[in-house]
Amino acid sequence: MHVCTEQIKEVLKLDDQIRNLAEALYQQKSILVMGRGYNYATCLEGALVSTLIVNFSFSVTNLV
Repeated sequence: MHVCTEQIKEVLKLDDQIRNLAEALYQQKSILVMGRGYNYATCLEGALVSTLIVNFSFSVTNLV
């Protein structure tokens, strides 16, 4: 459990870098997500999440 706590702390230290990356990617027309081997599942999850975010933002815009 201690190792997990330390890993969470390390990820939280990257908050500003993640925010900067998200702001840069937010304005992009398309994003390529690639993965293979054990990273393949992470790749699929990233592609799914980015698709859901795009669909959600279009839905919110249509509601307004």
